Amino acid sequence: PNFVFGSGDNGAGHPGFDQCKSILVDKNTIVTQSNSGKWQWQWTFFDTYAVVEMTQTDPEHPYWFLYEGTPGG
Repeated sequence: PNFVFGSGDNGAGHPGFDQCKSILVDKNTIVTQSNSGKWQWQWTFFDTYAVVEMTQTDPEHPYWFLYEGTPGG
């Protein structure tokens, strides 16, 4: 998803951008952190759904969740 806009981390979380790094924590979990270290979120994947949790935010900038895919998958 697009999470961050209008700061030095603009584009963090957006596919194709290079504003963050992701690591595979276990077979169902990916943790992503912005290059600046100000933003971090965690994806956990299940058989029928996924959960994303913002675990660190930059208090100077708001964020949002923007999904740009096919509704329902």
